[in-house]
Amino acid sequence: MEKNTIETFIKKYHLNGLIEGVQLDIKNSTINLKARTADKTFMVALLQKKTDMPDASVGIMDSPQLLKQLGSLDTNISLTYATHVGDANYVMGLVMDDGKLEQTHVCALIANLPDQPNLKSVPTTFDVEISLTDDFISTFLKAKNSLGAKLFTLVMNKKKQKLEMVLGYQEKNAASKSSLQLPTLNDKDTVTEPISFSADHLKEILAANSEVKDAVLKISEQGLACVEFDSPEFQSKYYMVKVAVED
Repeated sequence: MEKNTIETFIKKYHLNGLIEGVQLDIKNSTINLKARTADKTFMVALLQKKTDMPDASVGIMDSPQLLKQLGSLDTNISLTYATHVGDANYVMGLVMDDGKLEQTHVCALIANLPDQPNLKSVPTTFDVEISLTDDFISTFLKAKNSLGAKLFTLVMNKKKQKLEMVLGYQEKNAASKSSLQLPTLNDKDTVTEPISFSADHLKEILAANSEVKDAVLKISEQGLACVEFDSPEFQSKYYMVKVAVED
């Protein structure tokens, strides 16, 4: 199999260190994953649509280490399971071999991994829809990098009577900020109160899914942001819980 496919899958949930311990549910030639951060403010649901890996539940506790081991291997690798004697369903390790170098990654007990999130309470309708065009993404990244802002805030511009995304938003105090005009969809372009989410998380999400064009960022005033990416190989969904702004 191609090493790059496995690396891409890991990077889509790991997000440069955001999530490390996960359970991979491999069944019917697909890989499913649901995970969240320890503070329960961020969740991911990830599907790899096709894999050669045999059916199993695999626990990964140290995703950065797994990426390092994969990085030492050539492009095409074989991947097999090291299983517990007498229990073929207990995967103790991933054995990765490129014909010259064999790497074994010790797997975690499923019971020792963080609980998987329950996504049944996710809203079915959203109040804001923002098209993640190349132009918007470029502008967002420039604005974020110029300020080092940790959050983005959706707020109505009272003068323009338009929805804006503000990085560096402060409700009471004067502060340097960047205000972005938004390519909204389906007339979903209004919030009743300012609502903030992690700009750091959004940046990592966009970087890990850069091959997908024109995804949509959806915001619910119940306090949840959702963005979904769909490609021939992967389907990834990310959920961010609103963050309080400290003035």
